[in-house]
Amino acid sequence: MSPSMLFIPKSIEEALAVRSEYGRDCIVMGGGTLVMQAAAEGGLIGKRVMSLQRLGLDGIEMNNGSMRLGA
Repeated sequence: MSPSMLFIPKSIEEALAVRSEYGRDCIVMGGGTLVMQAAAEGGLIGKRVMSLQRLGLDGIEMNNGSMRLGA
């Protein structure tokens, strides 16, 4: 996979902009297990991948009696 095909947005707004621009041509990767296997097997040729690792979606927050779970 070439670096120009991998997006690592730093905000949810940036992630939504990438997804809006590339649509279904952009595979969204959470943990990466399935996507990286497909890339290693040549199954992602011509596709773009967006990693969500830096969006801060991996936490658990409690606020006023409600819980928010990240991705």
